[in-house]
Amino acid sequence: MIGDNFPQEHVIGFYNLGHFLLILLYIVGAVILAINERRHSKQYIENVIRICGAYIIITEIIKILVAYFNGGGVAAMFPLPYCGLFIPAIILAMFKNPKVKHIGYTFIAIGGIVGGIFYIFIPNGSIDSYPIYHVKAIHGISYHFIMVYLGLTLLTTGLYKIRTKNFIYYLGFMAVATIIALFNNHFFGAHSLFLNTAAGIDFLQKICDKVPFIYALGIFCAETFLAFFGMFGIYSFIVKYIKLKKPSVTLSQDAQIVENN
Repeated sequence: MIGDNFPQEHVIGFYNLGHFLLILLYIVGAVILAINERRHSKQYIENVIRICGAYIIITEIIKILVAYFNGGGVAAMFPLPYCGLFIPAIILAMFKNPKVKHIGYTFIAIGGIVGGIFYIFIPNGSIDSYPIYHVKAIHGISYHFIMVYLGLTLLTTGLYKIRTKNFIYYLGFMAVATIIALFNNHFFGAHSLFLNTAAGIDFLQKICDKVPFIYALGIFCAETFLAFFGMFGIYSFIVKYIKLKKPSVTLSQDAQIVENN
């Protein structure tokens, strides 16, 4: 079950019937669960975040240990892809300090949804390499499903609202992550945050090879500015034109403290 060699007909694959069914279950499931959370209290949702955080952290530790015992170096143990930033974000979200929590919420609401959606639509080495029952496929799907689910939950319940002034939190978070990624890439040969690789996209890889600095800057801008303001635009449109019944949860006191500063 944990082997890595499977006939192509056994893997989930991309853009086939199985993949489209997975997309349907993945997105609809996350939306339904997130909307359902509108009935619950702030404390309940924070407990859900803690439970999801515990699952994410434990499974990532196991994955790191497996990489280590399989002879992987630092690059294999700590690859730090964009979606990997969900781990420090969910840890920050469990802090009691309002501003620290807000930083975590900001990435979960932005990067959680963006990263989780990209995962299910773009070949990623998990869905296109393993059967649905394989531990790596289960881990990848569940990890990214939680990203989307928690991001939507924060937005639909009103625990977090995307505001342009929140960009400073997202920018700071991404700036620190990028510095760590550049260090990881330079000294350990990693491909953190895709700053030095196009992950199999040929025309982007050509740009990366010819002008690596320009490519890295473009990726940083896409992961930072495009992700945030793209989500801000979608969120603003939905809030303006799609009216939902007021949730039981309102903007938390923690968020209000940050919003009013």
